[in-house]
Amino acid sequence: MMPVPRDLYGTQSGRGFCHSQSQMILRRGAQVVIRPPAGARLKLEYGKLVRNVKSYLANRPGTHALYLNYDAVLRDPGDAAREVNAFLGGSLAVERMAAEVRPALHRQKAADSLEAQP
Repeated sequence: MMPVPRDLYGTQSGRGFCHSQSQMILRRGAQVVIRPPAGARLKLEYGKLVRNVKSYLANRPGTHALYLNYDAVLRDPGDAAREVNAFLGGSLAVERMAAEVRPALHRQKAADSLEAQP
C-alpha cells in the first residue's frame, strides 16, 4: 500500500510576511520604503494568496495538508510538534522535534510593521 502524501506548510501573519520581505530586501543592500497604503495592500494580497492556496489544496484530490503558523510554533513548539506527529502518523520523537525550535534564531523577534518606517 502506498503511503498517503502529506504536505506541511508554514504560514505567518500579513505583518510578519511584509516585515520579513522588507528585511530580505535590506539584506540585499536595497532601500525599502513602503508607505501605509502599499503596506496594507501587500498584507491584503498576501492574505488572498494564502486563502487561494488553501482552497486549491483543499479541492485537490489526494492532498492532505497541515498548516502551522510560524509565530504559534515559536510560542509553543511542543504543541506544533504534537500536531506534526499526529498528522504524520504518530511515530515521531515529539520532544526532539520541539527541541529543534529555537526562537533565538528568529531574526525578527520584535519586528516593527512596515507602516512605522519613514
